[in-house]
Amino acid sequence: LKGRHWKDITPEIFGTTYMGPLISSMSPEGFQFFLPGLMLGILDDPGSELCEVVLFILSPNDDVGHLPEKARSSVASTQARRARYRDILTAAQKRVLLSFLRYLHQQYTGAHFDPLARALKFWKGQVGDSEN
Repeated sequence: LKGRHWKDITPEIFGTTYMGPLISSMSPEGFQFFLPGLMLGILDDPGSELCEVVLFILSPNDDVGHLPEKARSSVASTQARRARYRDILTAAQKRVLLSFLRYLHQQYTGAHFDPLARALKFWKGQVGDSEN
């Protein structure tokens, strides 16, 4: 994605690239910049790996207290990175993201239902939205 604008990303890029490492290697600012393009890619294929990766990043961190100490530190590092990706978003971006998640939930309740429901619940709390 280096040297590209988010508007120039095509669905073919999402289909030919393993998205997990690509997105995880982005800086929080890069994630913030490319999020609109990632969202468009998800709309093209809500059952894709792209959707799984983005929903994982946008979901709340899991409790790691039950994990062994060695695993806990590794998971904590991943969770800290995910939190930085979420925390950099502006209030307006968070509202748009909530609308996007709400749309996905209405249209594709069968696709990634649990992660989508978790992300939707989390972002309702972040935005201060009590609407169902």
